[in-house]
Amino acid sequence: MLEKNFNLDLIQTPEGWERKKTHFGNLRLIKGEEQIDVWCLESNLQIGRPGHTKTIEEYLKTVPLTIQSIAYDSDLGKIFGDIGLESLLTKIVKINNLERSYKASSKRGHNIEYYLLMKSMKIGFIPDLSNLKEKTQEYFRKKKQYKYKQEEKQ
Repeated sequence: MLEKNFNLDLIQTPEGWERKKTHFGNLRLIKGEEQIDVWCLESNLQIGRPGHTKTIEEYLKTVPLTIQSIAYDSDLGKIFGDIGLESLLTKIVKINNLERSYKASSKRGHNIEYYLLMKSMKIGFIPDLSNLKEKTQEYFRKKKQYKYKQEEKQ
């Protein structure tokens, strides 16, 4: 992920990698089973919701799995995402964002449990569904609060 808007066409394709586009039109580099998606944080619509800022920290809250909740700022030489770093160090993957996990898994025709299992196994990590109940309760609590706020406005 690039924080500032940048012409992705200027990025050179590393030797042995193939250049493609994601379904969002962003750059995807592929080499065998590995893939890297390159996109600009400023243009990400998922985190540009009203009331939210377009920051790395906000982005990290929106990714489906804990292992995806990590970013590196090359200008500052700083790693962002304690959750992702913990996942990397312990080699354990959990649900990070229930709604995004559900969307990602259903897009592939799977349930969340299978999605987590497959993503974890692909990188040799351990899947951990222990926080699924907590994330589900948190999701419905937020949804209920949002509905209540909408009713208050009317």
